[in-house]
Amino acid sequence: MTLINNLRSRTKELHEKLDKAPHSIAIFNQNISREYFLEILMLNYKAYLPIEKSLSMERQPISRWIEHDYFELTQRDIHLPNIESISFTPLEMIGAFYVVEGSLLGGAVIGKKLSENKNLDYNINSMQFYTSSNEERRARWKATLKLLKEDYSTSEMDEIVMGAIKTFNHFINIMT
Repeated sequence: MTLINNLRSRTKELHEKLDKAPHSIAIFNQNISREYFLEILMLNYKAYLPIEKSLSMERQPISRWIEHDYFELTQRDIHLPNIESISFTPLEMIGAFYVVEGSLLGGAVIGKKLSENKNLDYNINSMQFYTSSNEERRARWKATLKLLKEDYSTSEMDEIVMGAIKTFNHFINIMT
């Protein structure tokens, strides 16, 4: 089994659980106020920041996009107490990248839904986190896929999957 199929099958239930989080349902039902949306941005910030602090990110951190959008909507910066990073082995980091970068694909779908919500006055073109798919996001996912297509032993694949599971569980703990 390829690594990507291994990741998909072994994290499927966690992915589905995250998709059923209350904020996800509210977004897709278009039952969301501006205040609730700001709470969702904060939850995402709390979810992404500790992961990104742990990963050696050569790409712009997603948390910066969330900071931008929060400021765009409130004219205020995000202020949180010090957030600790999450410990990953080098192989677990690959699994974390799979979750983090894969989430951007879903973010494009969510951005479209948000732009249709009449309660929000959400301008998808001025947002960076929940926005339409763009060249940067496609390039990021392409780089992640390249990493996932490398040859790994069974034990290495298991460690990579553990990193994805750890990341999904972190997101679930924050979002539910």
